[in-house]
Amino acid sequence: MFAFILRTLPPSANYVFYVLDRLGPMPRYSILDETNLPDRTLGYALDILLKRGLVVRMLDKKDARLRIYQIPSPIIIT
Repeated sequence: MFAFILRTLPPSANYVFYVLDRLGPMPRYSILDETNLPDRTLGYALDILLKRGLVVRMLDKKDARLRIYQIPSPIIIT
């Protein structure tokens, strides 16, 4: 089931999910640096991942202005 959902995602969303899975939680600017995706494409990928419940957005504990993206544990597919 989970593999099927990943196959139905656009390539950019799959890539962002892969990067977060390998490198752990990170803010948007770090994801941009790691993936080299355009900002608009990254926003689209994150929106898809957030809507599907594959990624969650949290406040950074050190800087409340930053949002940290991470893969939830466990993943609850909606």
